[in-house]
Amino acid sequence: MKKFFLTFAFLFFAAALKAAPPVLLNDTEITVGDNIFVQLSAQEVDLEALSKSNFGDFTLRAAQINEGGNLILTLAAFKTGILTLPPVLGAQSLDIEITSVLDPDSPPYDILDIKPIIIFARGALFYLILFAIIVLAIIASCFIYKYLQKRKIEKEKQTPETTMLPREFALMELEKLKTSKLAPKEYYDKLSDIVRYYVSRIYGADCLEKTTAEIFNALRTMLAPADNAALRSLLQTCDFVKFAKFTPSENDTRSDLEAAKELVEKL
Repeated sequence: MKKFFLTFAFLFFAAALKAAPPVLLNDTEITVGDNIFVQLSAQEVDLEALSKSNFGDFTLRAAQINEGGNLILTLAAFKTGILTLPPVLGAQSLDIEITSVLDPDSPPYDILDIKPIIIFARGALFYLILFAIIVLAIIASCFIYKYLQKRKIEKEKQTPETTMLPREFALMELEKLKTSKLAPKEYYDKLSDIVRYYVSRIYGADCLEKTTAEIFNALRTMLAPADNAALRSLLQTCDFVKFAKFTPSENDTRSDLEAAKELVEKL
């Protein structure tokens, strides 16, 4: 009799354990889309059976066994109200309340139904007007482009080289060069260009593309011998720095700049 009683008690508690109700682990209000954690008393889990289980209005996101051997289901719901989780793996059903993320005291005026498609009748006149608008837009674009190009060309023509006297322009460029931070090669290259430009504008000789010797020979009849020799000496110094990698001192650099100013003011 005692043995029969123990067997009956064991079967009773085993059935009670298996039929233990699921436990909702969330301790805060559950809104739409939140993770819902439900604990089931299940010692062995058939994943294939679990994947085929009916979760009703809930979606299974994950499942794992915790340290206590219980099954923890991670669910989600996308409806509001009191939803019922059907029996899973022999457990009892469970009612879970899902609330909206919207403020219940403020009507959702920003959530509106999609308006139906409005179909407009399009006759030949519509396409004629559309074609005329496109043509006018193309013509207007062409006129605007030509106008802007003309303004750009006129602006490019109005440079200091064309609006200032050659001497004023050359002295202005030399003053800029004085405060520049160029390396010696670039510095003397710019110095040579300024002097060549000035001589070209004053004497009508194309000195920008000529060598120093060619400039000296071309200006023999135009400049006094001393001035022509001073010009050749300055240009030769520039050539040494540009092509022979000669590095002048700071005193030489200042002296050469003053020599260029004297030539511009004298010639």
